[in-house]
This record gives sequence, structure tokens and C-alpha cells, in this order.
Amino acid sequence: MVRLTVSTAREPDGVLGVASSGPVYGKQNWNAAFAPCILSVPIGKYFTFGRVQSRIQLGLAQEKQNSADLEQEMFVQRIKIASSYLNLLIAQRLVESGRSNLTRAQTFQQNVTARTLSGLNPALIPPWSMLTFQGQNFP
Repeated sequence: MVRLTVSTAREPDGVLGVASSGPVYGKQNWNAAFAPCILSVPIGKYFTFGRVQSRIQLGLAQEKQNSADLEQEMFVQRIKIASSYLNLLIAQRLVESGRSNLTRAQTFQQNVTARTLSGLNPALIPPWSMLTFQGQNFP
């Protein structure tokens, strides 16, 4: 008769004995069940069939495209800024020109009024109306 004995002595790594499927642990674990899945994952990364190189090239192409888009947008913004600045300069010149034209017209009006009131310029009045200029009536 063969007698089987079970060893309850603990091994140095904390396991309870030796079994054919691996060490026996004091609590349940699923390491043996998931081992084939875990082993297949690193192997798949070694056989990428050029996918890594194509992803690197895709990333470089996207980076180049994004850089070109950035440069284009910077150019557009520079043009808008230059256009706004030139429009400001033109508007300032138009305001300055309008002010000088107003000053010139007011000076001309004062000269004509003074010459007309002093009799140096004739006051031409249509016979059918009465001309009133700065509170003065001209017959």
C-alpha cells in the first residue's frame, strides 16, 4: 500500500508545497489562467509588420502639416495687422486733411464777409429775395 503525504511546511517563498501545475498558494489566484494571454501580448509587439514605422511617419507628417498651418495663420494675422495699421494711418490723414479744409473754408468765409461788409466786394442779391448773412441784411 502506498501512502500519500501532504506537506504543510511552508517553503521560503510562502507557498505550501509543490504541485504539478505550479506552486500551491494559500489563497486563490488566476495567474495560471491568464498566463497565455499575458505571454501573447509582448510577442505581438515584436511582429508589427511596419506599423510602428508607419505611425512614426504619420506623426511626422502631421507635425509638418500643423507647422505649415501655424505659419499660414501667422502670415494671415500679420497681413491683418498691417492692413489695420495702414487703415489707421489713412484715417488720421483724412481727419487732418478735413480739419485743414475746414480751417481754410472758415478763413475764406471771414475774408469774403469782411470785404463784402466793407464794400470792397459787391454784394450780389437777387431782386426777388432778401439776403441775410450773419445777422446783417443786404438790400
